[in-house]
Amino acid sequence: MYVALSATGILMALMYDSMGIWSIVLFFLPLLVTRHSFNLFLDIRKTYNNTIKALASIIEAQDPLKRGHAERVADISVDMAKMMGIRGKDLEIINNAALLHDIGSIGVDEESLDSLLDKVTSKNEGEVMHAKIGADILEQVDYLKGCSDIVKKHHVPYRSENKRSKSREFVPLAARIINVVSYYDELTQTREPDERLNTREAINRIKKDRGLLFDPKVVRVLMNVARMRGAFLMLVGGGSH
Repeated sequence: MYVALSATGILMALMYDSMGIWSIVLFFLPLLVTRHSFNLFLDIRKTYNNTIKALASIIEAQDPLKRGHAERVADISVDMAKMMGIRGKDLEIINNAALLHDIGSIGVDEESLDSLLDKVTSKNEGEVMHAKIGADILEQVDYLKGCSDIVKKHHVPYRSENKRSKSREFVPLAARIINVVSYYDELTQTREPDERLNTREAINRIKKDRGLLFDPKVVRVLMNVARMRGAFLMLVGGGSH
């Protein structure tokens, strides 16, 4: 936007010598239209972002312990994505996917959810099914379609096989990031206070499952981000968070 405005301003100045006041008339109207269109675009984006945050709040309203979970997961996921070289539109998609990674719980009451989980063979399989419900919801919204596959696979273990092809299942990097960050936040924030782990304990718990449930590279980045945030005191003064 600012590059376009600058270029138009320079062009107006150059044309002024040959066209005089008409150069201003000729370019001023398109300049106003461009600025107005850009402001509308910003307003639409702000509305989308506020809607996503509102949905995240609705998801967490049923469980007081989960309040703030989505925003914490989004904040850490975005920091990790930046550290891994992700930029631009992909960064925005990760942020939105992290905010809505539990959207599959909307409209599912506890009794129905318990009945669903009784039919699966493991907690992880139940989480994968829950994530699929969320992905189906996001697939119906054009603005959020890019988040659908991430949400669908954010509970898929790092080492997992496609049951049909017997080959390694592809899990997007964004899904691998959200998977480990969501579990980290669960360990440190969303349990009863006397059951929560401090940051070092949570990292050590996660490290036991790297290479199996979690991508080792993503776990290393989580450790770096936690250290940068001042939460992870690794052998510095023997303190703990």
